[in-house]
Amino acid sequence: MKYMKARSTIPVRSRRLLLAGAMALAALHGAAQSGKPTLFLISNSHLDTQWNWDVKTTINDYVHKTMTENMALMDKYPAFLLNYEGAIKYMWMKEYYPAEFERLKSYVASGRWHVSGMSVDAGDVMVSSAESILHSMLYAHRFYRQEFGVRGGRDIMLPDCFGFSYALPALARHAGVRGFHTAKLAWGSASYDRLAPFGVWQGVDGSQIYAIYKPGAYDAHEEFNKDMTTDQETLERARANASAYGVPAVFRYVGPRSDHGGGLQDRQGSTGENTPYWLDLSARKQDGDLNVVLATPDECFHYLDSLRNGKYQVWDGELPMRSHGVGCYTSWGLLKRWNRKTELLADAAEKASSLSHWLGARPYPAPQLRDAWVRMLWQQHHDGVTGTSILAANDISYNEYYLANKQFAQELLASAGATSALMDTRAGGIPMLVYNPLSQERTDVVEAEVDCPAGPAGVRVLGPDGREVLSQVLSHDGRSGRLRLLFAATVPPLGYAVYDIRPGEPSTLTSSLTANAQARQMSDGRYRVTVSAQGDVAQVYDLVNKRALLGAVRQQMIYDHEDTWPAWEVSYTDVCRTPSAQLGSGAQVTLVEDGPLRKSFRVWRSQDGSTFVQYIRMTALSHRIDCVNEVDWQTPGRMLKVRFPFTFAASRDTYDLSLGTIARGVRTPDCYEVQGHQWADHTAAGGQYGVSILNDCKYGWDKPDTRTLRLTLLHTPSCGGYRHQANMDLGPNQFTYSILPHDGGWNQHTQCEAARLNQPLLAFTAPAHPGTLGRTVSLARLSTDSVSIKALKRAEDSDELIVRLYEWTGTDQPGVRVTFPAPIESAREVDALEQEVGPATFSDSTLTLAIGHYQPRTFAVRLKSPSLQPDTAALGGTPVSLPYNVDVMSGDKSRGNASTLYPYAYPAEQVPDTLLSGGVRFVMGDRRDGRRNALRCSGQDITLTPGAGEDKLCLLMASAAAQGSTARVVVGGDTTTIEVPCYTGRVGQPLTCTTLEAKYTRDPVALAIPHAHSVSGRANEAMQYMMAYRYCVPLPQDASSARILGSDTRLLLLAATTSSSPMDDLREATPLTTEIDYRELGSALADTLDGRLVPRTVTASHQNGSKEAATMANDQDPATKWCVTGGQSQEPWLQYTFAQPVVIDRWMVLGAARENGDYVARGFRLQYQSEDGTWVDADVVSGNTLNKCVRTMTPLTTQAVRLQMTQGEQDGYTTRVCEFAVYGHPQATTAITTVEATRQGMGHTYDLQGRRVSAPTHGIYIRDGRKVLVR
Repeated sequence: MKYMKARSTIPVRSRRLLLAGAMALAALHGAAQSGKPTLFLISNSHLDTQWNWDVKTTINDYVHKTMTENMALMDKYPAFLLNYEGAIKYMWMKEYYPAEFERLKSYVASGRWHVSGMSVDAGDVMVSSAESILHSMLYAHRFYRQEFGVRGGRDIMLPDCFGFSYALPALARHAGVRGFHTAKLAWGSASYDRLAPFGVWQGVDGSQIYAIYKPGAYDAHEEFNKDMTTDQETLERARANASAYGVPAVFRYVGPRSDHGGGLQDRQGSTGENTPYWLDLSARKQDGDLNVVLATPDECFHYLDSLRNGKYQVWDGELPMRSHGVGCYTSWGLLKRWNRKTELLADAAEKASSLSHWLGARPYPAPQLRDAWVRMLWQQHHDGVTGTSILAANDISYNEYYLANKQFAQELLASAGATSALMDTRAGGIPMLVYNPLSQERTDVVEAEVDCPAGPAGVRVLGPDGREVLSQVLSHDGRSGRLRLLFAATVPPLGYAVYDIRPGEPSTLTSSLTANAQARQMSDGRYRVTVSAQGDVAQVYDLVNKRALLGAVRQQMIYDHEDTWPAWEVSYTDVCRTPSAQLGSGAQVTLVEDGPLRKSFRVWRSQDGSTFVQYIRMTALSHRIDCVNEVDWQTPGRMLKVRFPFTFAASRDTYDLSLGTIARGVRTPDCYEVQGHQWADHTAAGGQYGVSILNDCKYGWDKPDTRTLRLTLLHTPSCGGYRHQANMDLGPNQFTYSILPHDGGWNQHTQCEAARLNQPLLAFTAPAHPGTLGRTVSLARLSTDSVSIKALKRAEDSDELIVRLYEWTGTDQPGVRVTFPAPIESAREVDALEQEVGPATFSDSTLTLAIGHYQPRTFAVRLKSPSLQPDTAALGGTPVSLPYNVDVMSGDKSRGNASTLYPYAYPAEQVPDTLLSGGVRFVMGDRRDGRRNALRCSGQDITLTPGAGEDKLCLLMASAAAQGSTARVVVGGDTTTIEVPCYTGRVGQPLTCTTLEAKYTRDPVALAIPHAHSVSGRANEAMQYMMAYRYCVPLPQDASSARILGSDTRLLLLAATTSSSPMDDLREATPLTTEIDYRELGSALADTLDGRLVPRTVTASHQNGSKEAATMANDQDPATKWCVTGGQSQEPWLQYTFAQPVVIDRWMVLGAARENGDYVARGFRLQYQSEDGTWVDADVVSGNTLNKCVRTMTPLTTQAVRLQMTQGEQDGYTTRVCEFAVYGHPQATTAITTVEATRQGMGHTYDLQGRRVSAPTHGIYIRDGRKVLVR
């Protein structure tokens, strides 16, 4: 097509207009088929955000090279064009390389650099929720529009993702996207051979987008090192496509290899590496057999649209992979759990913030929510949440997930506090505010914890109307004075209700819920659950229809081995294996909850080194049967599945896709391990009844036969390559799966119950006061439960409410009504990018719409403001003028130009002038170079001028000390002590194969900048977080000054404000954040600090200098190591000598898999020194693949031990040991010490089988490595 040849002579923007017009004309006259065939080359530079490297390398090297190398190619070759996706990379360009980023803007403006894709990152679309995908497109679009003045591509650019959901076309169309392209289907899609090279992909709601399925490898380039206008193979393909589909064209990727981004090599004369030259020549040449166009995906899809005809293949279904990627539904369960929990916390925070904003109770925290969303969304990149990156990358993701989790929780808490201040919370007992983030009114169980110094005989709970509701006491901790309780709460949709908790008052309410401990049975009057002696749900029985629905639900261990792609794949062979073991031996089954609201059996089991605790629960409010699991997983080379054997057949089961559902049959070699989100359903062939299986953080399923469904829980394969992945999931794991029997087929009831499981009611204790809102409030109500409000937020660029609805039963819904608490002033339909689509129908306070099956629809609604409007400006508080005395900030052009007292400086450009945190406004210090902007606290008095009613002093603080600092704040006669964390480092660290313990910073984060300036190095430190924390202390009436004292000179006060904000008045009664750690387990095999014996001296046969010395194996810091090169010694030893004889019963070696999985020591021995001085083997390890190898043994007594290495690596002899520890107690310690049960000490308590015991009663236990008699 000759119009394509205008590239070299016509300005790009004009060329784009001509291109569109010419293609439309070609389609109109049918000239495309008779014209010259075209090769469309989609030039790209694929960069994995993390994979075999971490994001620090991406930012420091790959992002910069991608910019500079491609801009150089554009300067040299007039026809060269690049398509580049991933808004997060552009954000890093702006943050770390501002000068180059400004240059880049001109290339984008000229059309030479095309902002492609429409997402924060090239994210996984099988595990990510529908709302994550839509928010990703929204925030990418917003950034592109603000920085470049463009919308971003109208394409889904996912060249390297592991499968594509049936929901994706629907989500894409809702964001105005026209097409999708990928290279990954060639890696083994079950549908690959049935797919055309390109065509139309139809989604779950009937939406259609164009798709390029077979563009070749995204890093192909050698084959284009020639004049492509005369390439006969391409010409033949184009002619074949013209005949088969009416499209005389071929679409191909071209790009550099290695997934490092960067530019194509431009080496003249180098075979296969002079691609830019040949691309430019081919694109500019006029007289060849083929047109060659370096095209944007938008142009490709416009071209396909112009030639649309009846020959186009319409693919109506999902596009999963056969094997490559199906393991990603399960790999690294920590990531999956944090992802699900954080997605849903984001939803709850947005909805709560929308209500408090509409009420005028607080400004909408858009920057804070957006920052948390983006932080979470880039963890969903296709080597992130999928679990396929190196361990160092995972550590960064854990921290990012937890930080986003905290940010959402903080905004939710602040919004709930602001709304609560307007409600009537008066109570005879403890006022409790209960929040429902779902769009369905619900009566559900609240599990809460409140202060109650004395152990109550019972508890009585009154609802908003003053009537008593079902309740029961779970436990009371006499030491902390905390009471755990359950109560039934009815809460309006997207709203709150106030309850009155009265400890000590007896409740006489009963329910139909029953339990029989001896028979191990529970019943809610409709269904009966029997628990077997092996600890399984043995049967679910329908008492009304007199039929069993489900047989023994067994957790199964299955051999799991992957030579090449361990995290990515679960083989068909392994999935079909007979289980190597099923849980059950030695089970302990106890009825532990026996109240009128909930019955619960606790099951303890162990198998092949792993320990399991499960609570099997029924409540009086639902037919749902919950199985709440905690697992100390220590069984490598296995996957764990749970099998649900139904008593009735179904040829196909239905799986939740987050938006819509899909039905799949019995597994086949092409489709065996499949993806599903919150539930899957098995309904009898006639549709009379069925059972839904729900879960709270799992995604992998298989259907072995017509009567069985299995959910994959853990995936820890033995490995050939990527050896660090042999450690996946080892350690603590929590997950819940639930059994939901139902009449008829699945419907909105299944959806609602899954939503309730995943988003439980949240409770807060509140101060008692009257309020004009009354005791309940709701932001919106739906006329039907067949539709759900899945997003409710403030618009990005207006004060409208964005309301997004999904149809979630698969049936068109006419006449759906959304009713708000105030008249609607305006309403319009918008897309996912919040761009106007058309008008909306509304009357008074009700929006009316029709919605198609599984369709997403979004509306921008402006409500009349309520009459009760507090002064939100006043809530922000009165800034305090501080006597700043130190500079802790530096600009990008003078990195590290700050006080040399501290190792890092805050990057000035990333610090706002005014920071809003928890509704409090902090005015920051002068960020210009050389100015003082922090107070080094050493007892200075600061002057306070609080406004009327301001009763809190809010402080923005940080410590430059690695261990943190202690602040003492003296106001009036009161002193408040605050432990302030370090201003850098991680806030979230789970217990994994590379750590010794879980560490979580619980303090409220007010500022989190993923970027530091090194003061000594005068350089950027990528992903070196700079933090500041918010604290509030009571401010007595008439207080005019405060004194801040620090435990050291490293305590920093960055800003202070006096405030009357009620947002800090609430306290969590149910946890908001997700901390992954042991609750009940954490056996001696997993705990690496309890009972650790400290040597007097540490010596070694060799060490690799002072920076990798022997002592570093004993410093309890997993980031350091003892190292001996193979050249120094192939069998070095490390010796610990103790001050007195010790008794040792277990030991641990922590390897260096965080650097490389091949660095894990393959062979080593624990030796002890006998009385005659000889060294004796106490334990021998060979063929090891575990990074954290913990061993138990028969107790021995010695005064010295050695770690004798035999093979320091998997394939070599360099030794790298991050930690070596032995556990037990000094020989002089009395064998059994008698202690009171209430004296818990600092360490954990275990029974003699190594199981952690949270509340020992009487008997012999292990505590701090010693035997104790608890009486």
